[in-house]
Amino acid sequence: MNNFKWIWGYSRKYRVMVFFGAILVLIGAFIQIVNPLLSGRIIDDVIDGGKIQLLIPYIVIMIATTVIRTIVRYSYQIMFESVGQRSLFVLRQDMYKKLQELDFDYFNHTRVGDIMARMTGDTDAIRHFVSWVVYNIVECILYFLTAVIAMATISVPLTIAMLLVAPAIFVLTQKMSRKAHPVFFQIRESFSRLNSMVEENISGNRVVKAFTREDYEIEKFNRFNDDYKEKNMASAEVSSTYLPWLESLAGSLTLICLLVGGLLVINDNITLGDLIAFNSFVWLLNYPLRMSGWLINDVQRFSAACIKIRQMLETTPSIDLNNEDQEYQIKGDVAFNHVGFHFSDDPDTEILTDITFAAKPGQTIGILGETGSGKTTLTNLIGRFYDPTSGEVLIDGKNAKDYPVRKLRENISVVMQDVFLFSDTIRDNISFGNPYADQNFIHHVS
Repeated sequence: MNNFKWIWGYSRKYRVMVFFGAILVLIGAFIQIVNPLLSGRIIDDVIDGGKIQLLIPYIVIMIATTVIRTIVRYSYQIMFESVGQRSLFVLRQDMYKKLQELDFDYFNHTRVGDIMARMTGDTDAIRHFVSWVVYNIVECILYFLTAVIAMATISVPLTIAMLLVAPAIFVLTQKMSRKAHPVFFQIRESFSRLNSMVEENISGNRVVKAFTREDYEIEKFNRFNDDYKEKNMASAEVSSTYLPWLESLAGSLTLICLLVGGLLVINDNITLGDLIAFNSFVWLLNYPLRMSGWLINDVQRFSAACIKIRQMLETTPSIDLNNEDQEYQIKGDVAFNHVGFHFSDDPDTEILTDITFAAKPGQTIGILGETGSGKTTLTNLIGRFYDPTSGEVLIDGKNAKDYPVRKLRENISVVMQDVFLFSDTIRDNISFGNPYADQNFIHHVS
């Protein structure tokens, strides 16, 4: 599934709004041809033909057309923005839900800054694509087609002369697209690394100050920041290489119109009013050509954002968080039977090897060992934060893997090594694991 089909899965629910928005874009594109045609008629009928009585009706129609066009454009902009915001709302929900489903192994190997980049910058790039880029692409295509058709009704030779620059613009946009895609992906990766570095520094600021490592951290930040700047400068270099040529070719349309059109007027092939109307249509031809480079940048930014978000959403947790309704009464008989464990990204380094012991209900077991010897990992196997890579962990004589994870963890109390408080009340922090706790329970715990 490509990125466009994937994001449509989030916008499909609002397809009625998308449909009416597309209809309004179509109406707005056709309305655009009215005023240029009337400007030509004013020259031919009113100024040259002397039909003064037509001036007021023409002006009234032009004013009314401008007002209607403004209302129509405002309406479909609001519609597409609404679709973008609503689609992003559902996408963020799915992303946050997926984060809750993923296990320790994922967070061990994914930077916090990377996750934050996906939840903020990447999602905004997707919103921008749905809310703005989509209708602008459709708008530009319609502007181009209506302009070409309207121009051809005035003068086929002059229209052909205008379209001579189109192949060159097409080639440039294709080259720019190929250059821009890897650059925007690199920007996204660099931003993720910068985010991670800043997040770690803020979280560990007490350690930094305790060891007076401020200068080192500043120097490290400068390296990451400089890398992010260089990646953005590479993007700017791509734009500066191609956008001036695209702008110049688009700007040459006016010159072609005046030169070739002027010759056609002199030779009485078209009227002066036709040339004025034709020149007004140049904007409709010019605008899509000028926008093509910017829209390519936005599409590539959208594609780079989708890659990382889809990777996260498609990640399958190694431990399934099923939601079985059956209740389990666990007594607390824990036994390790020849348990071994290694992390998925380092299978050659055994953290635990052939661990066998038993703990009966009511017993207090002390586990001793040096830092990094696997004490925390061992206890994490009981609550299935990880699964052993060999052997088995038995709870009441039953393999821990046979219990639904949520039900198993509801019967286990854990005091983590790292003290962490949520940005909430003291009461809610104390009762976090038991949201139905009464006041007496909270007072007893505190």
